[in-house]
Formats: sequence, C-alpha cells, structure tokens
Amino acid sequence: MNKRFALVVISTLTLLVASTRAIAEFSYDYVQAGIGTSNHTAYDGEYYVTTSKSVNKNISVGGAIYYFYGDWNASGNRKEQRVNMYGLEGVYHKQVAPDTDLLASAQYSHSSFKLSCTPTTGVCGTYSDATPGFDHYGLGIGLRHKIKDDIEVEGRYNRTKTRWTRATSTTGQASLSLMKEVFDKTSIGIEYAWGLDGVEIDHYGVFIRKDF
Repeated sequence: MNKRFALVVISTLTLLVASTRAIAEFSYDYVQAGIGTSNHTAYDGEYYVTTSKSVNKNISVGGAIYYFYGDWNASGNRKEQRVNMYGLEGVYHKQVAPDTDLLASAQYSHSSFKLSCTPTTGVCGTYSDATPGFDHYGLGIGLRHKIKDDIEVEGRYNRTKTRWTRATSTTGQASLSLMKEVFDKTSIGIEYAWGLDGVEIDHYGVFIRKDF
C-alpha cells in the first residue's frame, strides 16, 4: 500500500507542478479546525484546532491542540483511550513555480494519554489506569499547489521521533489534502494521512480554514 501511495502522490504532484499558470499567492495566516477518524480502534474520534502566522516572506510559525478518543472490546475487557496533544511548528516555504510552493518544516509536540480498562470476563493487568506521556520531534517536506484561484492541494511527508521514559521510536507519515474556497477567505477541505514504517494507522477527516 505504501509504494502504491507514493507513486500516486509523486505522479499527482508532478502533473500539478507542470502547470505554470499565474495564480494568486498562498496565505500562511489562518486558523483551521478539523474532525476525523482512523482505521484503528483506539482512534474513533479526532478533533483539532491549528493556527499559522507569517514571520516574513518565507517563514511561518504555528501551534495546534488535538484531542483523540477511542473505545473497544478485547480479551474480555472494555478499553478506553483519551489523548490530549499540543504542538508547535515552524515552516519554511519557497515558491518554485508561479502556483507552487516548496515546504520544509520542523515540529515538536507532546501527547498525554489516559488509558483505562474495565473487566468484563477478562483481566486488565497493567493496562488499567495508565497515563503515559510522549514527546515527538519531526521534520517534514512537501508541496503546496493551487489548481485554480479557489482550489489547492498539499502533499507532505513527515518523519517523527517519539520519546518516552528511556525508549525512542521513529515513524513516517505521508499526507494529502484538497481544499476549496467557499466564501471570501473561508475554505473547506478533506485530508488523508497514511501511516508508514510498519505503523499502519491511516487518518482521514474534513476541516474548515479561515484566512486572516
């Protein structure tokens, strides 16, 4: 699945970059809110609010807060997971065509989990009432392209290192979003993210963005 996705993204972005029509510049000053879900039982509902603000012509900074929720039955237990996360991101963006920006980013986020377990016919063990915390450090690369003045697409690949206690893990994620302006400076969009490197958790949802 990952190789097929990579080929689709590369082909799509190559075709889009081939367009050289002069279209309005991108805005990096906005507030965005989204909801979604995933293909994993531990992530039934996902909610977030993020904001971005330009520092100068080529750099923007942003922050975000996230909330994830999931509950499921397994091994004779009812398990529940709640996750609160906040994140910071710095983005370098440079125009590489009249309607396309290259993106490079650095991210930091912290997530706090609340894991609970209620026995039905089984035994919860060490899972019950756990509250682990994780620090995440990431780097990303991508392209942002305007198909028309009111339609744009963005593709990214992020590499993230996660630390907890004395252990670390590194994962990759590729994402693709499509957005259309429906009112003045207000757009709606859809997004999909593929989990890579053995973490087969895909996330998908919808969002609304307001430029300012």
